[in-house]
Amino acid sequence: MNWPTFTPIEWTSAGAMAAYLGLLSWKARAAFAYLREEREGLGGEKSRDELTVLQPIVSGDPTLETCLRASAELAQPGTQFVWLLDQGDSEARRIADDLDRPGITIQEVPAAPPGVNPKVDKLSRALEGVTTEFIAVLDDDTTVGRRHLDRALQILGSHQGAGGLYTGLPTYRAVPGNSAANLMVAFVNSSSALTYLPPAHAGPPVTLNGMFYVTRAADLREVGGFATIADQLCDDLALARLYRSAGRPIHQGGMAQLLLTGPFGLGAYFQRMHRWFVFALVLMRGLEPPQRLRLAWTLGAPPILLWWSLAGVFIDRRLTIPFAALLVARLWTLAALLEATREAHGTEAARCTDGAEIFPISSIVSELLQPLHFVHALIVPRIRWRSHRMRVQKDGGFESLPR
Repeated sequence: MNWPTFTPIEWTSAGAMAAYLGLLSWKARAAFAYLREEREGLGGEKSRDELTVLQPIVSGDPTLETCLRASAELAQPGTQFVWLLDQGDSEARRIADDLDRPGITIQEVPAAPPGVNPKVDKLSRALEGVTTEFIAVLDDDTTVGRRHLDRALQILGSHQGAGGLYTGLPTYRAVPGNSAANLMVAFVNSSSALTYLPPAHAGPPVTLNGMFYVTRAADLREVGGFATIADQLCDDLALARLYRSAGRPIHQGGMAQLLLTGPFGLGAYFQRMHRWFVFALVLMRGLEPPQRLRLAWTLGAPPILLWWSLAGVFIDRRLTIPFAALLVARLWTLAALLEATREAHGTEAARCTDGAEIFPISSIVSELLQPLHFVHALIVPRIRWRSHRMRVQKDGGFESLPR
């Protein structure tokens, strides 16, 4: 019998496929296990009238009015919203005034001093007036459902969440007909659960998703409040460090907050991805070597293994079928995880995860592009964030640059 022969490169490509599938399988099992664990051990329900939601707002995003309308609907049952606007932002003020209703406070904030994160400055000023037991921070491009708010308060009211902070999973709504935006959507929706849930299953999370999080106001004040991290551009990472250094837990939720974005081109896509990868480098540099190595393997290795696997297909067409099987297994896993996070919303699933898609081809392309984004972030620490240009320092601080 004549057995097929493979060159060393072909064997390593086949090995890369096996390693990719093994890593994907481990991460998926850990993610599903964490989702099961997260539904257990919850405390009694907390009324939403014990919650103040701080929402820093800047105009310029075409989805702003849609997001704020969703927030206004949540304010009706009793949850208090504080909308934090820049002084002189007439468009944001117009939208806020149009949507104003009982339960919403509109507050204009002067420009932040040089070297101070504008978002954190708004939050720090607003924290002084919070009188409810719980406080949440919600970005102006993000929406959450009532069930998600209840889940966060339940967890913080339980033994496992006592004294800590709750954060959810980012999920983007697709933008019909816009390839660049949907490439970013595919990146986030494909990687969100596999990025946040497996590490939370293995041990305490090292960071949080700053688009939506909840904590007790007293706990936040005890660790120093927002003023302590006002000089940090990566405010979510800085807050996570603050809580961890105080010995307070961060609870990673398994429910999704839905982010909205308008159409944009490839230039804006690369700007946004560059910003996220620069922030990821700040996180990596602040970790202990074992944590850094574990994160590099679980998050950095898959794109390289995928490239290696793809190279094998071009070298030997006999690897086409195994590679196709790898892609099918990948797509099935991502779809199953997205569905699991969708089911957690119960009757609100249609509203809270509407338009959350993976886009199979874009998802693969977005993973293959990750090494490029990483190298770019290593070489160029400058980012563009809305109308601002900044140089990000290794510790998460920043320097404003001329526009």
